[in-house]
Amino acid sequence: MRRIIIALLILILDITSIIASSLYLGPFNAITNINLNGPADWRTPRDVTAKQGQPIKVNGAGTYYEDTASQAFDDLQIVALGALHELKHRGDYWGSKDAENFGIKISVESSSYDDGYFWFTSQSNPDSRRPFKLQLAVSYRRKPGDDDTIDSGTDNQGWVINGELEPTDFYLKNVQYDVIEHIYSIIFDIGIILPSDETSPSKPSIDNGILTVDGKNYIIASADDYSAEISITVELISKNGEVLPEDWDGSPTTITLTLPLSGFYDPTLPSGQDINRFLDMSSSLDIKTTAKASNIDLLMDQNKEFRIADLEYSIYNVNNNSLDGSSQIADDDIFIFLSSSPNPFVEDEDGFMFVHEDVDPTQAPSPEERIGYELELRPTIDTGNGLIQKIPEKMSAEFDGTDFINGSNVPENRVGTVCFNEYLGHANEPKGRHWHSYEGEIWLHLDTAEVSPMNAGYYKSYVYVHAVVDDGV
Repeated sequence: MRRIIIALLILILDITSIIASSLYLGPFNAITNINLNGPADWRTPRDVTAKQGQPIKVNGAGTYYEDTASQAFDDLQIVALGALHELKHRGDYWGSKDAENFGIKISVESSSYDDGYFWFTSQSNPDSRRPFKLQLAVSYRRKPGDDDTIDSGTDNQGWVINGELEPTDFYLKNVQYDVIEHIYSIIFDIGIILPSDETSPSKPSIDNGILTVDGKNYIIASADDYSAEISITVELISKNGEVLPEDWDGSPTTITLTLPLSGFYDPTLPSGQDINRFLDMSSSLDIKTTAKASNIDLLMDQNKEFRIADLEYSIYNVNNNSLDGSSQIADDDIFIFLSSSPNPFVEDEDGFMFVHEDVDPTQAPSPEERIGYELELRPTIDTGNGLIQKIPEKMSAEFDGTDFINGSNVPENRVGTVCFNEYLGHANEPKGRHWHSYEGEIWLHLDTAEVSPMNAGYYKSYVYVHAVVDDGV
């Protein structure tokens, strides 16, 4: 896995005055249903430093910055956002030796990163890939006293996230050492960039299925199953490696989220994004097969197990992002199971089976032309990051391929999803985010053949991952 790392060291505050502060991280709008034929202003990184508020006077005492136009990206362009939020500090006339003592470190990694870009890949046509970039925007805000004005500073900064970025320290700007109580926040947004060599705003980035980036042409197939995944970690740190104080308010000190993204390309639709696609409950599923999945020796691998795929699944905007539990869809209503049938409501009685390529699909294969197997879904999701609302009772299960939904009866063999609820203080409404996720590995255990030898040749099999929301209607 390639890693793209950004380290932020933002040093702030008196260590005795952070009781009400919080560290948070969550997905935002540009996480599902992304039109890969993006709008013209998504083609290049934003000039984050130009997004500044207007200076105003507060009680005639000084110059501050009003919180206008300080957001780096459009709401629909933000993949994730987070903050070290609302840290209180009351200084003195002589300054504070404990100020600037805390910070945050952010890291981003993705298995989809290659050659300077992240990549959306079509699940149905893996040769069709669309490059994209991510941009980090950091801003510093100060709310003086009881006044509701916010100093968003003249030091907002932004970096395009790619493999060439070295870890960098960022220090809080305009720390005030006086008797007035100030509230400080360091907020960051991660936006998506959909590059294209096309410079005309009136022309689409993808023209009749052809995208040109850096002088190279990419064929983008019409499909609605493009996916990618990114993993973001935000960590509270202390200057010079000091131990975090005991009076931290108990919110998590490290948060890691793996976020699968989904996108589509439809040449009949105009470029740009549809707000309705972002507000609806929608899901992203990203599956990456291992090299072993296409190189199984049906003779030598009998009665052995091996990992064949990694799976990341998330469903966002659950119950309109309600965080109070008053919802129609219960946590246990969102689950995953594996089967050999493409239809989750139809049983395949034969289950998982490798079948010789010469077998007539209308005929049952002979023992010399088939060999069965079982699959196990094993969780890899981090359940200790402090944001999880509920962990399901069953997170691993074995499947023989025959499971299906029989009327109102869900499969006994299934895995639940982890429930996340997070309040994002600097987000536009709704500030709450309610989503479910599952991360895991798919392991295959090959049976022993019924007869020996089996017919030589190429064998194939299909595995279907069913992610289900059972809303009871």
